[in-house]
Amino acid sequence: MHALLSQKALLEAQLAQPDSPAWNIVMTAWYSGAADPTALLRSVETLAVEAESLGLGVLIDGPGEVRLVPGVAPVAERRFADRTEFEAWLAAERNRPFRADGTPLGHLTAVHVAGGRSGFVVVAHHGVADGYTGRLLVARVAELYAAATTGAAAPPRTFGTFAALAAEGAPAEPVDVDFWTTGLGGDVVAGREISLGRGIAVPAPRVVEAQTRIRVPGLADRPHWPALVMAATAAYTARFLGRDDAVLGVVVANRSTTAERSTPAQLMSVVPVRVVIDSEDTLDDVAEHLTDGLAAGRKRRNRAEDLMSALPFAWRAGRLHGPTVNVVPFLGTTVGGWTTEVAAWGPVEDCMIIVSGDPDTDLCVTLTFNPDLYSAAEAREHTDRLTGWLGRVLTDPGRRLDVVGLLTDDERAVHAALAGPAATDPAPSAPRWGEPTTAADLAAAAGRPGARVTVTVGGFDAPFGRPGVVTVSDGAGTVDTGLLAAPTPEGLVFRGLATDRVPVPGGYVELGEVRAVAGRAGVEFEVSVRRGVRVTLYPGAGDDGRALAEQVRAAMPPGVSVRLA
Repeated sequence: MHALLSQKALLEAQLAQPDSPAWNIVMTAWYSGAADPTALLRSVETLAVEAESLGLGVLIDGPGEVRLVPGVAPVAERRFADRTEFEAWLAAERNRPFRADGTPLGHLTAVHVAGGRSGFVVVAHHGVADGYTGRLLVARVAELYAAATTGAAAPPRTFGTFAALAAEGAPAEPVDVDFWTTGLGGDVVAGREISLGRGIAVPAPRVVEAQTRIRVPGLADRPHWPALVMAATAAYTARFLGRDDAVLGVVVANRSTTAERSTPAQLMSVVPVRVVIDSEDTLDDVAEHLTDGLAAGRKRRNRAEDLMSALPFAWRAGRLHGPTVNVVPFLGTTVGGWTTEVAAWGPVEDCMIIVSGDPDTDLCVTLTFNPDLYSAAEAREHTDRLTGWLGRVLTDPGRRLDVVGLLTDDERAVHAALAGPAATDPAPSAPRWGEPTTAADLAAAAGRPGARVTVTVGGFDAPFGRPGVVTVSDGAGTVDTGLLAAPTPEGLVFRGLATDRVPVPGGYVELGEVRAVAGRAGVEFEVSVRRGVRVTLYPGAGDDGRALAEQVRAAMPPGVSVRLA
């Protein structure tokens, strides 16, 4: 049996890391009440027979020769003294890799935790199951269990067959290099950073995960709320990197035919989408841009691995997109008395942002990070910052994004305290953050009325929509004001203090962090932001200046230079 086009890459990837569990997906469905153990086990056993993809094994006969072996996923039953014991067992299952030896790439377990909680666990290789598969499995067990507990006959099988699904499969289309190069900004993507992290890496056996919840009043009343969430993630990425665009990997289910919608299998794909965010765009505008780009990309039916091979800019950048975003509306909601939890999402090369839950109540925001690229602290920082951003922009998707701050109130307070007495604080006449301003107002705010004003990024004139450092020049010389402003076709927009955040090539630098790192060295220092961000250290007579400089330089974020006075 030949593998589906959507399965091949995930199944072949296991060869590169045969002992890695990075390709595992793990899902638990909990019943809302006290479950009947016999009825639960019988329902799970029926599910194992009907969900053919979970019983598939794989044999690799050669490069590109992936052969599937039919089988039935094994079923077990386990009991646990408490939730801690269950979590330990689940972690062990999650970290156990599958083998390309023909044995089933999925297994199911009916579980009972002391105290009256019961459910079932699905552990599968991502090559045979995806998130939509989880939805099908839970819905089927819900109806099987309801029948088993009432003595009714088992409802007819609702799943499609894997053979029928395979018969519908279409070959991959040739890669249109011009379409993808233009659509993804490939003419400029090489050599720039499009990821929240630094560098590239293969999927790690374990990920760093952080999770939180938000409540957005009125979100459920907007039918296109998943697009708004993806658009907000794109805007966050662009803002964090200091760019006017973002290139996301958007997870799509690829379920349009009856066979696709009814058959458990791995059909999902990740479509790279570039979203350009204009200075006056609202979240609704960005959602429209993203939806149009996603629709155009999906029509091409190209696999990510084919794009990586065909597009020169992807070779140079080492990636097609930045963060992956996956909106899963059904996850976290109750289906027939069953609620789903996911313990492993499959391979994560960089970072994946998953938003799930019921918009009528609250949304769960889960971020999974490759630990080779992100620390646990960075994971938590992005989770907290993104969650705050989502809450602010989703509340009013018709508001211009450039007036919504990225920093939290707590961060602004910390940065202001670290900056100390601020000679760079604007005068009372300065405009408010995000409001239109003029060169004359900025010069007056800096205490140099009538001076010539320039707005630069890295020493060059700031492009439209991107915040730059404001400097003023007159007969008394040139002064770095410590203010930020963004040029637009209509004029300037005030973007706050340089003590908050300074653009540097490829991103931003938080000056609060810079000052905190320099301050830990225990010597006097000065931070300047004229051409990039530079820290000057003034060591005392008994200090090892070179060692201090190396210590501070190693702790600084990228884009900061350190020198000795």
